[in-house]
Amino acid sequence: MEKLQLESLYTQYKGLLFNLSYQLLGNVSDSEDIVHDVYLKLMNMEVHHKNIKSLLCTMVTHRSIDLLKSARYKRETYTGTWLPEPILLQDDDPLHQLISKENISIAYMYILEQLSLTERIVFILREAIAMEYAAIAEIIGKENAACRKIYSRAKQKIRQDQSGVELIEMKEQNRIVDSFMKSLNDGDFDTVLKLLSSEAVYYADGGGIIKAAIRPIETGEKICRLIQGLFSKYAQMDKEIKMIKANVNGEPAIIIHKKEEILSVLSFQIHNSQINMIYNMLNPNKLKHISIY
Repeated sequence: MEKLQLESLYTQYKGLLFNLSYQLLGNVSDSEDIVHDVYLKLMNMEVHHKNIKSLLCTMVTHRSIDLLKSARYKRETYTGTWLPEPILLQDDDPLHQLISKENISIAYMYILEQLSLTERIVFILREAIAMEYAAIAEIIGKENAACRKIYSRAKQKIRQDQSGVELIEMKEQNRIVDSFMKSLNDGDFDTVLKLLSSEAVYYADGGGIIKAAIRPIETGEKICRLIQGLFSKYAQMDKEIKMIKANVNGEPAIIIHKKEEILSVLSFQIHNSQINMIYNMLNPNKLKHISIY
C-alpha cells in the first residue's frame, strides 16, 4: 500500500482503533503499540477501500484479545483494585478530538472490567464499532445466537452497575471538582464531607508498589477521614506537592504532582451534585505516560 494512502488511513481511523483497543485493554501504551503495528503490517497487504475499516478493526481486536488473555491472570492476582491507565486529554491534542466523544470515563472502564473476558469482548465490539454478530462470532469462536445472548447479558450487567447514575453536564462536573480541589487546598474538610455522598465509594490502585487501600472504602465519612489523613501527610511531607485540574478520560479530574512527577490521578463519578465514586490511581507504572508540562 502506498505511503501517502497509508498515512491518510492512519489519520482517519487511529482514534477509532485506539479507542477500541483501549476499551478492551485499559492500557494506553499497549493500545498505541497495537494500532501502530497494525498499520505497519498494512503496508505489505493488498486491501480494498470498501472493507478497510472492518479489516483494521478486526486486526486490532485480535491483537488486543491476545494481550487481554495474557494479562487476565495478572489482573486476577493483582494487589488491590485494578484501575485502567488514565488518559490525559489536551485541547491541542488531535487525539482529544478523535476520542473525546467516546465513553471512556474511568467509571465506565471500571464497570467494563467487571465483565467476563468474553462478555467484555462482545459488548465492546458491538458498542464501540457496531460490529456485526457474524464477525464477532468468528473472532471469539461462537455461534451468532450465542453472541447475541452474551451481548444482552453484558448490557444488562452494565445497566445494573449504572442504575441510578444520572448524566451530569460538564459545567456541573467542573463545578463539583473545582469545589472539591479548593476545599482540599484550603484544608476545609467540612466542605469535602458535604461534597461526598453518604454512600460514596473510594477505590485506590497502588498495584502493590505504592501503599494504598486494598479494598474499597465505603461511606462519605470514612472517605473524608482517609483523604484528610492523606493530604495532611502530603502537606507535612513536601511543600512542592501541588494539585491541578485536568481532562482525564473526557471528564474533569485532579492530578497530584511534585514538579514533573505524577503522584496520583483522582477521577470521579458524580450523582445528585455529590461525588459518588472516587478512583485514585497511584500505581507509578500506570502514570509514567502522563506529562503535565
